[in-house]
Amino acid sequence: MTRFAPAVAAAALVCAATSVGAAGLNADAIDTDARALTRLHSLLVSQRGELIFERYYNGRKAGQPENIKSASKSIISTLVGIAIERGLIAGVRTPIVTFFPELARDPDPAKWTITVEDLLTMRSGLEGTRSARPSGSRSRHGRAIRRASTSAATTC
Repeated sequence: MTRFAPAVAAAALVCAATSVGAAGLNADAIDTDARALTRLHSLLVSQRGELIFERYYNGRKAGQPENIKSASKSIISTLVGIAIERGLIAGVRTPIVTFFPELARDPDPAKWTITVEDLLTMRSGLEGTRSARPSGSRSRHGRAIRRASTSAATTC
């Protein structure tokens, strides 16, 4: 649980330093508190679609890929919930072949029935990307993050 402490602490300090009213964001207070979190790499706050706070800590820079590991599960689950609410995804029992039609041609029939829920609960049966190397090393995670961040940067 301690590996999530910087993210939880950062979220708490943003909530504590942000006023719902017209006073707005107290960037100096957030920045001061964030600097005390020695494992925090970056803190970005978006409000109503506008980036209102962006700082990098402990030698990190904008555009530098990060391996956020399990934090992505919470983000993806939230986005799937929003997509369901907006009618973009019928529900968690929707087969992912709906979004990735090339899976219908996969020789493994088990892949044809993987659902959104299977991915969210990490029980798809797909091979994982765990590495025996420390997370800071050049691993498959690092290469995947670099590919994803390069792809996102060219499509946004």
